[in-house]
Amino acid sequence: MQNRFAYVLCVTLIVPLASADGFAAAAGQPSSCADMEAVAYAPFAATNAFAATVPLRMEFAAGATNCAEVVFGVDGNGDGVLSPGEERLLVGWDCGEWKLVDCRTQEEATGPGEIGEARVHWRIGNGAGHALAKMDETSAILQVDPACDISEWNLVKVVCRGFPHAALSARAPAYSVPCSIILR
Repeated sequence: MQNRFAYVLCVTLIVPLASADGFAAAAGQPSSCADMEAVAYAPFAATNAFAATVPLRMEFAAGATNCAEVVFGVDGNGDGVLSPGEERLLVGWDCGEWKLVDCRTQEEATGPGEIGEARVHWRIGNGAGHALAKMDETSAILQVDPACDISEWNLVKVVCRGFPHAALSARAPAYSVPCSIILR
């Protein structure tokens, strides 16, 4: 009698279309504790595909007591983590409101949001000396001064806080090409 073992490994990759620009990241597993924070980092290159704007997609459970944030920055010391001095621009959800924060000056713009499953597309860029984030679905525009240099960004931090856990997944560009690799 012969024993046969078959091992199957299925992997799904999210690959940005036709360039090395962009990222895909999700912030951790749900927790039963309200004071827990889940953080994920992803390398990011804002080069050719993002000359003027960064198209960002966010999917999460928007609640009145949770936060879901995407922070763009410059990892100056190369440690793979954005320290407060390396963070440049934050776009996200904060307990019922959308927010855009210039992390250098702490200037913040907020706008109303809806509780529930959020699947939003943002366009982040510069306009007339301001940093802008425009939500495609509702045309909500958040604006802070001064403008930011998108081309210097090299790391993204994806953060979830509060309860219920927001389970944020974010990616730029906002579209992806799924690919499956099956090894037998």
